[in-house]
Amino acid sequence: MPGAGASPRGAEKSIDSFGSRDLVNVLSTAIVLPGVVGMGFSWVMTQNRLSAEQVATWMEALSRAHVFWYLAGIFAAALISTGLLAFLLRARMTKADPVTEVSELRENWQESVHPNEIFINLDNLVMANRRYKEVPNRVYKELDPQLNEQVEGKGDFRGEMIQEVQPRVMPMAWRPGFLRARLTSLLAGNLCHLASLALTILLAFALVRVYQHTGSQANAFGDVFSSRGEDLMTLGANAAHLFVIMVIFNGFANLLVNTAHLFYAEIQFESLLIYFKCEGTFTESKISTGTGIHDSTRSENTLIRSSITPWVIVSRIVSTTFAATGMRNLEHPRYILEMRKSDKDLRSIKEDMIDFLKDRESIASITSVRDLGNASQIYQLNQQTRPGGTPPKEIEKEAETAGYLRQEKDLTPQDSE
Repeated sequence: MPGAGASPRGAEKSIDSFGSRDLVNVLSTAIVLPGVVGMGFSWVMTQNRLSAEQVATWMEALSRAHVFWYLAGIFAAALISTGLLAFLLRARMTKADPVTEVSELRENWQESVHPNEIFINLDNLVMANRRYKEVPNRVYKELDPQLNEQVEGKGDFRGEMIQEVQPRVMPMAWRPGFLRARLTSLLAGNLCHLASLALTILLAFALVRVYQHTGSQANAFGDVFSSRGEDLMTLGANAAHLFVIMVIFNGFANLLVNTAHLFYAEIQFESLLIYFKCEGTFTESKISTGTGIHDSTRSENTLIRSSITPWVIVSRIVSTTFAATGMRNLEHPRYILEMRKSDKDLRSIKEDMIDFLKDRESIASITSVRDLGNASQIYQLNQQTRPGGTPPKEIEKEAETAGYLRQEKDLTPQDSE
């Protein structure tokens, strides 16, 4: 999930196209470049009054370039590097198990709860209880519940979210052969770097000898083809050999070291990915308690009945990324390799939600000790002011009559008709 200061992702989202314009550029360069080089060489020969025999004498030094040995060395080094790379790649591919499995829940619940409380409980309790080392979950789609009240006391609701529990490092068990091949690639690459460094120093000394041989009196390019040209060609050929060998060693050093670093830098993570979608309808109704004629307290509550249809998808994913050096060492993208079922986590999420829904209170009651004492005093006062000779049956009859009259009073004229 890229954030502020994250690494640029342009190269990872698009691929450069090779269109007709690029093809024309390549063909024109392939045709024009040799002609330009030939014309430039002819101009140099004309300016320095060089003959074809002198150029041929100079070109004879190139016949000792030992092209066969160069090609044989490059082929042998490429074969060894390719063998190490193929072995490491094959060992890594055998550990991959690209499966896509999810645990799914689709049910319908009828509960006396406000729809907002479902989403509040899910976000602040159910998901927060599944954090890893108290690190907040990664939210890819924020839960934004929408309530649509269609008519008075009735409506529908919906909400959707995607969260991932903070990934934790998953150890990778490598075989001893893989570890040896990875270390061999790293050591061979560093040895090639050291050899390239030594060759660079020798090349510097060779270039100094070439400069000393030419002397400071060389004012023209034609001095190269003078009487001292043969010795100069020998020194130049030695410098060219050192340069070519240095480039070869440096190229294979980069190949081996980058290959080893690629397998050393891989870090795997395991995390829980949760998708939650909930839709449903709700209706409001009123419920009253303590409406008897002799009741001193009364509780009126608005009861919301919700029809909840959740759709929960849970998957335990295995992802990988590559660490680097510097400030952005772990800001590279993670790639999902595996998605496996997690019925245990799904069952746990369902149980937490059901426990919350079943434990809700719909009727307000007195929970304070002082309020209970005050209600008890009022009840005692009512008992004292009530006629003492009234039989219990008469009291019960009066209570039923009072309840009937109260219901008649609550009815509207239209309902009475």
